Amino acid sequence: MDIDPARLQRLIDKDEIRECVLAYARGLDREDEEILLSGFHAHACDDHGSYIGPMSGFQGRAAATRHRWQVYQHHVTNQTVDIDGDTAHAETYYLANLVRPDGPIDLTGGRYIDRLERIDGRWGIVERITMVEWGCTVPKEQTGWLPPDLFVPATHGKDDPSYRRPLKITRPFRDLGAK
Repeated sequence: MDIDPARLQRLIDKDEIRECVLAYARGLDREDEEILLSGFHAHACDDHGSYIGPMSGFQGRAAATRHRWQVYQHHVTNQTVDIDGDTAHAETYYLANLVRPDGPIDLTGGRYIDRLERIDGRWGIVERITMVEWGCTVPKEQTGWLPPDLFVPATHGKDDPSYRRPLKITRPFRDLGAK
């Protein structure tokens, strides 16, 4: 089977571009600025609604919003990528679940519109427009349907289980569904 080097490079480029977008979502949710910024080049700018400016000024924003949301999850979904040499444009759909400290959950969806550049062999976002296309709030009365102590709690920062290497289950085994 012959492999076309140009097609293979295109797949590699698309995967590296996807990783840039995923790094932002994971870094934001874990309040890990190193990961968050790793998907951007140093001179990158963002139009994020409440913040428009260089990504260097966006630092600390996740932790600063904890007074408004206690837990947040950003999910990236459909993505299209157009590559032209060392420049690419990506459109990535996202969903965000934002849990307020008093119980209600804000839900929102939209798209990240990114221009990326490959500089010194590394892809990174250089311009981003964050578009919010819908939003709603789930009242506290409709949340909390699972006992929270059933699951390992999420944390912000490097105490979160996603940083553990190697990953080990530390809680005692149980089977609440056994008869």
